[in-house]
Amino acid sequence: VFWFTTLSILFIAFMIALVFRSLRPLILGVVSVGSGVLAGAAAVMISFGSIQILTLVCGTTLLGVAIDYAFLYFSEHWFGKYPVANTLSSVLPGLTMGLATSVLAFAFLLLAGFPALTQIAIFSIAGLMMSYVSVVLLFPSILFERPISQNIRFLQWPQMLLERATERTRWR
Repeated sequence: VFWFTTLSILFIAFMIALVFRSLRPLILGVVSVGSGVLAGAAAVMISFGSIQILTLVCGTTLLGVAIDYAFLYFSEHWFGKYPVANTLSSVLPGLTMGLATSVLAFAFLLLAGFPALTQIAIFSIAGLMMSYVSVVLLFPSILFERPISQNIRFLQWPQMLLERATERTRWR
């Protein structure tokens, strides 16, 4: 598990460096995910007095979901069509829908009656909510101007491939 988590984190850091070519998104992503992990651990400690190892292992899935909140914000901020002042308003519906569906899914684990699943649910719900709050409140106050435009054409090949593959199947 340790190696898998380490490789996942390194891969995420590499992706951020490749796409955004800046340390700021990496640092803010770590702050967002880290605050989520701390909030999740604190919520479980307050509720149960201890954290089961299974909760920590399964709680690492929080990393993948929480970093998506930051990625959505960074993508709109760096490459979006709208003014930087509108970044939050353009991503807020998607962020909120993502949070709501994830929290709802983890809330069903609360009904399982098994302590380990209850801990995972509490950890994940609190962690995701904290990551969401950090993106919504912290990112707009730190990222207030768009970085210098970068050539991202090399990143657009998957989209172009998909468009070409589906071009013939579109309804006209």
